[in-house]
Amino acid sequence: MKPNKKLQIIQQLSGLTQTQLASRLNVSFPTLNSWINETLTTQNSPHE
Repeated sequence: MKPNKKLQIIQQLSGLTQTQLASRLNVSFPTLNSWINETLTTQNSPHE
């Protein structure tokens, strides 16, 4: 299951708004929204 679908399910089950969920995850609303809409992906730093 893709992360954006997991976030949508978490939001639905918790009854939280995107703003409230973003606050709980310690990210901004635009960041959470872009994750849910798949317009932004996280980048992992390369391991050496």
